[in-house]
Amino acid sequence: MSDFRADRRAATAVLLLFLRACGRPLDRFTTLPKNLLHYVGDALGTHAPSIASLRSLYARRQTLYEHQLWLKGYLGLKDVDQTASDRLVVYLSAQANEVNSLDELVGTANHWLYEQKLLIPGDR
Repeated sequence: MSDFRADRRAATAVLLLFLRACGRPLDRFTTLPKNLLHYVGDALGTHAPSIASLRSLYARRQTLYEHQLWLKGYLGLKDVDQTASDRLVVYLSAQANEVNSLDELVGTANHWLYEQKLLIPGDR
């Protein structure tokens, strides 16, 4: 975190926590819980932002993307390439008869991607 400007450390820490916990980047428009922001501020010994969206924390979109790219490398996360996509299809084909709903199959896919240290694509 010391690589980042002091005024960006709390925001970057929030990105790190979310990416590590969920395996996907935080959407720019997601409102962040105040208790999470306060926790990060306390942990870093800095003032927690009171306005809680990445859009407000990152006025420059390029800075957000640069921080996300750095964090992906730091956490060892990779993007899903064709080989990983093919492996996921094989895995899901085997799991399809074991689940009760499409939502459960999507959850299974997300879990597999997380275990493989692959970045879970955002909802589209």
